[in-house]
Amino acid sequence: MELVVRGHAAPSGVPDQPHGDEETLAGARNRVAALSDIINAGGSGDGILECDLVVAIEGGVGPAGLGQAGILECFAWVCAMDPHTGAESTARSASFALPQPLTDLLLGPEAMELGHADDAVFGRKRSGRGSGTIGRLSNGVLDRTEFHVHAVICALLPWLQPQLYGEPYGRFLNDCGEARQKQGHGHLQQEQQRHGGVELVAAGTSGACGCGGAAASA
Repeated sequence: MELVVRGHAAPSGVPDQPHGDEETLAGARNRVAALSDIINAGGSGDGILECDLVVAIEGGVGPAGLGQAGILECFAWVCAMDPHTGAESTARSASFALPQPLTDLLLGPEAMELGHADDAVFGRKRSGRGSGTIGRLSNGVLDRTEFHVHAVICALLPWLQPQLYGEPYGRFLNDCGEARQKQGHGHLQQEQQRHGGVELVAAGTSGACGCGGAAASA
């Protein structure tokens, strides 16, 4: 199965730096909903109509858990949706404690976004677009992209196992199966142009993905 990745902007409807699980998850869900509305309304002229799945990632901060080495932790919420059926799935990433210099800028009078606080503390530029805070704190062992990967996979599990999660999650694999069958009967080029495999779309500051055509944000 071929994967196609695209980025597309969509509003989060929450502050640039979400605080807490509720606000962060709302940002991811709002981005997915906005792109799903575009798809169902006829698209924006950039291939978004062909999208099969929309995925958004929203990064946030919140009170650190028991035993963490700080009072504030960083995490992300992922929301995935089939824009054609409305089937939705969410997943939360791992979390890590933020050091006090970053926490002071996030919670102080400046009320900075984490990316800007990272730039100020570590003397970097646009760190939110690069390896991220996790990349700097882990000395490059784990970067921002890899940090989000597991949560995205977890959010997509219902579409990988629709026989276990229910019929609303079955449309995607059914469509892919039909495409493969047609390819085996002399329609390879036509179906490649139509389906393009799985399409992932990224947008916003956190990233996102869609499938089979286009759409998604973060």
